[in-house]
Amino acid sequence: MRPPIKKPGRIFTAADVRRLTVSKREVGDGAFGKVYMGRVRFVDGSSKRVAVKRFHAHTPLSDANAAEYGKAIKDLLAAGVPLPKMEIVKHHGEWVLVSQAFLRKGKSKMTGGGPMTKKGCIQLARVWARVINAGYHPTGDFIGVIKHGILRREEIIPIDLDVVVGWRNRPISEKIATVVYGVYSTRRVYKKVFQAFVEELKPEYRQMAREIIAKEARIKL
Repeated sequence: MRPPIKKPGRIFTAADVRRLTVSKREVGDGAFGKVYMGRVRFVDGSSKRVAVKRFHAHTPLSDANAAEYGKAIKDLLAAGVPLPKMEIVKHHGEWVLVSQAFLRKGKSKMTGGGPMTKKGCIQLARVWARVINAGYHPTGDFIGVIKHGILRREEIIPIDLDVVVGWRNRPISEKIATVVYGVYSTRRVYKKVFQAFVEELKPEYRQMAREIIAKEARIKL
């Protein structure tokens, strides 16, 4: 029996937010925007520290873009992708992505790059398959990894939606190939990683995935 992927937490909606405060403390930077620490106060009076992604001025989110992000969150959750708590919210006239903050002593707990253990790679492969099942494009930028303890237990945190949403209309074959190249490029190819990926895909995608894996990674499943 396969171990379950950790379920996501409760997802708040924009209607739950009474006020969002964004600090000047930058905790991340990317091609689409910068991430700042913030605090959200809910209508029930509770509050929580959050990470707030503000999109670059030259690539702001339109109302239509924001709706695409909101739909992606719902679709990915429905497909079993373990997203953290996140929502797209309008703040002072601009759309921002508010998400759970993963901090340890004020610094991000997430590491760059993908998982290194075999178990972590299998977990990631299953997450990628669920992203494809939901109709979106898997990408390395989508995930962060948190390592726990001396045994380096790895927790996969899908967090960055930009390319996942932007490339959603690409062919299924290209989406599958992205995962195959990503696994194969690590030079630590595990047959069980590919098996987990194929098993997690929708039945109608599995034969295509086997053929791409056989061609690109020279592994027959």
